Amino acid sequence: MKLLLTGASGLLGREVKQVFSDSGWDVTGLCFSRPTEGLVQHDITDQEATAELLKTTKPDLVIHAAAQRFPDKMESDFEKSWDLNVAATANLAKMTKAAGGRLIYISTDYVFDGNCSPYTADSTTNPTNKYGQSKLEGEHKVREIDESFVVLRIPVLYGSIANLKESALTCLLDTVRNKKPAQISSYEVRCPAHTHDIAKILLDMANKTNIKGGVYQWSGLEKLSKWDVVKIIATELGCDIGHLEEVKGASTGAPRPRDVEMDRSKLTDIGISHHSAFKPAFIQAIQPFMQADLPDVSPGREGRILCGAPMKVPELSDKHQEIVDYAFSQLALGECPRKLVRVENFTSQVVAGVSYAFDLVLANTGDETVERTCRIKVWEKAWENFKQVTIVDQDDCHEKFKLITDTECQIQLITDTE
Repeated sequence: MKLLLTGASGLLGREVKQVFSDSGWDVTGLCFSRPTEGLVQHDITDQEATAELLKTTKPDLVIHAAAQRFPDKMESDFEKSWDLNVAATANLAKMTKAAGGRLIYISTDYVFDGNCSPYTADSTTNPTNKYGQSKLEGEHKVREIDESFVVLRIPVLYGSIANLKESALTCLLDTVRNKKPAQISSYEVRCPAHTHDIAKILLDMANKTNIKGGVYQWSGLEKLSKWDVVKIIATELGCDIGHLEEVKGASTGAPRPRDVEMDRSKLTDIGISHHSAFKPAFIQAIQPFMQADLPDVSPGREGRILCGAPMKVPELSDKHQEIVDYAFSQLALGECPRKLVRVENFTSQVVAGVSYAFDLVLANTGDETVERTCRIKVWEKAWENFKQVTIVDQDDCHEKFKLITDTECQIQLITDTE
């Protein structure tokens, strides 16, 4: 079976391509703004080129996942975004029908106003922002062209990310650890879904060749605000979020609906259901971005800062050297006031309180280059003084350290800062 997938370089598209390919489908993935090896760079707003592409690929199924999905960008660049979300959708639906294929259109929970959840697939729609309006109009175009075509409404997504900004949830990791004051809303709540779950649901729908046309919905089972997610991240990192303020009113920017939980029964009734518990799946998704790339300061090596680029460690001024010395003294005394690190996948648990020292550095330096240099110096001192340290009580707020000599250590460190 052949699948033509739009938006294949995106957060959801990458997972859909992988899941379908693993299941034996012949997948042609399209990308546009992010050229990617293995994908076809194609502008779906180009009607003539798209018609030719469909004639060439002859897909059995088209999954239309490409869209402008950021509400604020939709508001600021409305005409271009509407063209992608509505006009291109209508054209693709027409061409798919002419080619004799099936189509699944990816829509959103933002077609609802958030005042009367949970919403069934047949509930009255009333989007509060232009993004929701464009996706709802896309739904109408698809259904008008062919009633056998399928719409799948999904919520905010998270999953295997290329960068933290790919998801409205994963980007909160930076908000938590960059220590810049910010306001986070606890007003709007959604039911996040993992991209792998959505991809598996799409595969199940695709494999049901007799599935009825119409609107289907899926979302996660946990209802969460951004403030809830921030607290989950902070707990996992063991860091303070005093720089963040909970806002119990609506978020700024494009209007967001209050509560858009969607009823899932139309899918569960036909035996389709995939759900990952949010907290462990979310932490796994952001795990690569929580781990500091620790500087290697063993003899003869250069320090490496977080991005992994080689960096010669310069000398510090007396003032900043005092900061490093003080930070390390707190580390050595075990004065760390909270859980600092996450240690796993090692034969022996090893831990260092360097993240607390990083906090002290951050609080006392304003220059990014100096800050990073101080971090490396702190780690260098830790390396010199602790060949390996083991945690005595991982849940104790005051970490106790024990010096173990003659053993080289590997340390996986999650810091409060980037």
